[in-house]
Amino acid sequence: MDAARAIAFRGLILVYLVLEEDRFTEYDAHYFPDGNMPLARLSEPKNYSLAREPRGLTVLCAEVPADPGSADWQAGDEALGRALCEWLKAAGLPVRSRVRRVATRRLTHAYPVYRRGYESHLAEMERWTAGIEGLLTFGRQGLFAHDNLHHALYMGYSAAACFQAGGEFDTERWRRFRQAFDTHVVED
Repeated sequence: MDAARAIAFRGLILVYLVLEEDRFTEYDAHYFPDGNMPLARLSEPKNYSLAREPRGLTVLCAEVPADPGSADWQAGDEALGRALCEWLKAAGLPVRSRVRRVATRRLTHAYPVYRRGYESHLAEMERWTAGIEGLLTFGRQGLFAHDNLHHALYMGYSAAACFQAGGEFDTERWRRFRQAFDTHVVED
């Protein structure tokens, strides 16, 4: 339990703006590495594909790092929507169309926090979970890995690939997959 308490995650608020325009920008994502900007990334899902529908509407998804209990975490949807519009304006990306709707989702354990010494706590957690028959840990939260979605999908497919025809689980194959997961690098 001490090792589990010593491992920390950063929370994240997803702020969605539904805008009355076809496209906000031509880009799928914008990154904001400036420590003074509360926003980390802004994506426009419509731009990840060739979709043109729905016409006259697009959605922005803003990722705002915030921990439970912080001022941003406590703010309501409308307040976060207004703040997002101000942050975008300050970044040179003003929202000029009507905001039809604001919605938020709060994730308490979105990103691992790599504090000095976390490795020994993580190793203790891994030893403990390894002793629970039938339990696999993977993904960002399970492996304390700052990875991309395609990495998480690969981990899930890898776990499924370890099941043999009779339902037995190939632990040696899973061990090899786990070694491969250590080579994953975040790509943005």
